[in-house]
Amino acid sequence: MNARQILGFCGFAALGYAFCEPFRLRVREWDVSLPDLPASAHGTRVLQISDIHAGMYLSRVLLRKIVALANAQNADLVVLTGDMVSRRNAYHPPFVRPLARPVTDYAQDLARELEILKPKLGMFAVAGNHDVWESDFGPIAGILARAGVQNLNNRAVILSNGLPLLGLDDLRGGFPDLSVLKSVEKTAAQLVLSHNPRLALALSGRNALVLSGHTHGGQVALPAPFGRTPVDAQSSHFKRGFYRVGAAQLYVCSGVGSIAIPVRFGVLPELAVFTLRRSGNF
Repeated sequence: MNARQILGFCGFAALGYAFCEPFRLRVREWDVSLPDLPASAHGTRVLQISDIHAGMYLSRVLLRKIVALANAQNADLVVLTGDMVSRRNAYHPPFVRPLARPVTDYAQDLARELEILKPKLGMFAVAGNHDVWESDFGPIAGILARAGVQNLNNRAVILSNGLPLLGLDDLRGGFPDLSVLKSVEKTAAQLVLSHNPRLALALSGRNALVLSGHTHGGQVALPAPFGRTPVDAQSSHFKRGFYRVGAAQLYVCSGVGSIAIPVRFGVLPELAVFTLRRSGNF
């Protein structure tokens, strides 16, 4: 076998693996210390599911695997940080787009699977850009509500364990209302949901754990010069994992779905679980 044949074989093998990697779900667990966390919230397990992208590229088998793995984590709180569905224009090549069902159909598929999740502190969601680009978030939020998912877009709630939970609308496709932040003191330990991680820059003075997604962690991580940082991460450097943004802690989840074509390479799909710990004063 000559060098060209070897390269060709490696290329086909890599392409085949890229179509398999979306099924290699993993759970990443983290302990997060928050100053002045309410004693009643110490030890709370928060499960983040991001960027599901329910659509024609997400098989029912994979969707059920995602939800079953989420259910196995026995989380106290489940949060969905946007892009629950994929908008029609996300499909490539363009001739595939007319084959896609309405996004509300895919939201109904998702809701039927999410019904098995019964966390004691509830399930909450904020919109991603794909959830609002074909209509407002209302129809999808209404469908997910049937599965017990509460719409947290531009809202704040105090959970039964005393933890403030805030949600912001998507930065690109929606209208994040930062005035909702006024309902919770900056120094209070708080959990904030924002699909786009760039909104963390507006939260830098808050004692917050900010959970975001949107970038898919790059989705396809190729070595230079072939690799490319997602557009929305280029200006902020928020790609995947933990970041310190002033007083706030930001986690950018790589998500469980894919966009454009159903592949991943070098960026495993993930569910993230955070165990909240009480630390000293803010």
